[in-house]
Amino acid sequence: MRRLRGDAENVRASTRALSDQRFELFDIRRDAQQRLKELQRDYAPATAEAAIAEAMGRIETADAAIAEIDERIEGLKRRVPAPLQRVETWLLSLSADLPIEPVEAVEPAYKKNETFFGAIERFRGEIQSKKVELAGVRNAPLPSADVKSNIRREIEALAERGRPNFLPAIDLGDPIKWPQVAHQNFGGKADTSRPTIGAVSGGGRGPDAIGILCWANRDAMIAAAEREIDELAEDEHAMSEEARAMREAELLAAIFQLELAECKAVEESDGEQYRADVDPRALLGLSSNLPAPRR
Repeated sequence: MRRLRGDAENVRASTRALSDQRFELFDIRRDAQQRLKELQRDYAPATAEAAIAEAMGRIETADAAIAEIDERIEGLKRRVPAPLQRVETWLLSLSADLPIEPVEAVEPAYKKNETFFGAIERFRGEIQSKKVELAGVRNAPLPSADVKSNIRREIEALAERGRPNFLPAIDLGDPIKWPQVAHQNFGGKADTSRPTIGAVSGGGRGPDAIGILCWANRDAMIAAAEREIDELAEDEHAMSEEARAMREAELLAAIFQLELAECKAVEESDGEQYRADVDPRALLGLSSNLPAPRR
């Protein structure tokens, strides 16, 4: 971190010096432009030809120097350590009472005759490969059997919620007491973008249409849902929630170890730069138990 801040300060100091030179050149160009106007206004071109040429030359020289300084400033901006702001933002996001735990140091496993650059690139390739796998794990569909079980429980819960109360009709001859639910307020206007079964355009409460349908057709709805699941399921790519959580934890741990090795190799190289999206915990040698930075 000290190295990153030192590099950033060096870049800022160089940028300030160039900016000062740039302002001086603007003053030179402004004075030359003013002198040119005076010459063109007060003297005939033939009598002031040398002075006009000198003023125009000073303007052109200043413009060229300003363009060169602008290019150098842009180059310096690209040299500002990219991870610095990411690390500082992450540190500021931590709770003040959060215990900061160091991580056990990791020594990079260099291959025979491998350069620092080669090792760093190898670590980064492995990190990227595992991140791709991690994305696949996080997006993996659930097995159809798990989905069917979840859907079955959902329909059964809706059916129970939609069960009418027949006791008033039996005991008192009153109308059936249908289950009621709160409906979305559509602002008093008809909502043509969705089904309107049981909907109340002004909001409030109304019959629980979905619950009543599930109560009256529980088995048929479960069977229909399972047919749809069979049509859409991708069991060859599926992972249960337990398997997904386990593999995700394994990959995150492996990625963190690789990031620790990469950061150590960058430090030992004394020249290579940290990745812009480096994990601040790895760069600072802190435990992965701390909150991860935002992706």
